Amino acid sequence: MPKDLDYSAVCSLPLFSSVDQPPSIASPYVASRMDCLYVDRHVVKLDLKNPVPVFDTRTNEVSKAFKKSCLGDKISPSLLELKLLSYRDLSLNYFNGDDIPTFLGSLESLRYLNLSFSSFGGVITPHLGNLSRLQYLDLNSLSFFDIFSRLEVESLHWLAGFPSLKYLSMSHVVNLYKASDWLQAVNVLPSLSELHLDNSLLEGQLPSSLGNLTNLHILDLSGNKFIGEIPSSFANLSQLQTFDQKSNNVSGEIVGLVDANYLSGGIPPCLGNLSTSNDDDRDFSPDFGEMFVVMKGNYLLCGPPLPNKCPGFETEPRGSPGKGNGEDDRDGKGVLDSPISFYFCLVIGFIVGFWGVCGTLIIKTSWRLGYFRSFDHMKDKIYIFIMVKLFLFLRRIKLERR
Repeated sequence: MPKDLDYSAVCSLPLFSSVDQPPSIASPYVASRMDCLYVDRHVVKLDLKNPVPVFDTRTNEVSKAFKKSCLGDKISPSLLELKLLSYRDLSLNYFNGDDIPTFLGSLESLRYLNLSFSSFGGVITPHLGNLSRLQYLDLNSLSFFDIFSRLEVESLHWLAGFPSLKYLSMSHVVNLYKASDWLQAVNVLPSLSELHLDNSLLEGQLPSSLGNLTNLHILDLSGNKFIGEIPSSFANLSQLQTFDQKSNNVSGEIVGLVDANYLSGGIPPCLGNLSTSNDDDRDFSPDFGEMFVVMKGNYLLCGPPLPNKCPGFETEPRGSPGKGNGEDDRDGKGVLDSPISFYFCLVIGFIVGFWGVCGTLIIKTSWRLGYFRSFDHMKDKIYIFIMVKLFLFLRRIKLERR
C-alpha cells in the first residue's frame, strides 16, 4: 500500500451498515482481514473472505471461531464509490438470508465476484447481468449456518450479459430446475471453461447442447437427477479434464475424449499403486478402473499400470525378476510368484516338518520310548507341583481359621 495513502480513509468507508450495529469496517479486526489492492490510488481489489477455517478439527463441526469471524451486516451502496473495483470476495460469511444487493450490478469494472457460502437468500438479482466484464462468478448457495437461506432463480436470461465469463458456479441453488431457460442461458457463454451446477435438482436427459461448450475444462453436474446415456456431442469437449456426474443415473462414456488428451510421459508411481475403491469411499477415492481406461487411451504414456515401459527403464534392476537372474521373465513374474511354486513349497514343508519328526519316532524304537517317557516324567512333575501348592494353600486356610 502506498505510504502517502490514508488507510483509515478507505477503511472508514461504510461498506456495511446495520440498524442494530453501527458500521465497524474500520475496527482493527475487520481492517486486518481487509485485503485491498491499489492502482493509481484507486481500489481495484477488495477481499473480505473469511480466513478462519470452517471446521473444528477435533469435533468436525463448524468451529465457533469461524462463526464469530463472519461478517453479517448489510452491504452498503457506498461500494459504488469504488469506480475501478474489479475484484470482490465476500465468501464464507453470514448475511442471514438477505437478498444479493441489486446495486452490485452497477460495479461496471467488476471482473471477479465471489458470494459463495455466505448465506445469501432470495431470488438472484438479474441486475448482475450488467457486469459485462465479469469473468468469474461464484454463487454457490451452500450455507454452514442455515440450510433454508438458499438462493433461487426465476430466469437466467441475464447470463447473456457475460460474454467473457470463464467460471460459473450456481451450486445448491434450490430451484435452478424451474428456470426453463437455464440451458439456453449457459450455451451463450462462449468463453466458459468451468461450470458447476451440482446439487440443483436438475433432471431429465443430459442436454446434448452442453457439447457446444468446447472451452470447458471442468463440468460438475453431480448431485442432480440426470438419467440416460452421455450424449455423443460430449465428444466435442476436447479440453474437458474433469466431468463429475456422481449421484446421477447416467451411463456410457465420452467417445473420443480419452484420445483427445494426448498425455505423454511416465505415470507417477503413486498412481500405479491405486486399487479399486468400494462403494463407501467412491466419493473420495478415484476409481482405478476408470483411471486405467483414461491412461490406456493415451498411447504416449508409459509405466505401471500400463504395459508400456518408459525409455531408460527397460533394464531390470538387479535382484528383480528378469533375464540373467535365473528366473522366469514372462509377464514380469519370477518362478516364485507362480501358484505351482507355492504348492511345491507347501509339500516340502509338510514332509520336512511332520515326517521328519514323526517318521523318525515310528522307525527308531529307542527314540519313541524316550519321547513318551519324557511325557510321563513331565506329567509326574506337574502333578507333584500342583499337589504341593494345593497342600500349602489348604494348610494356610486352616491356620487362618484358628
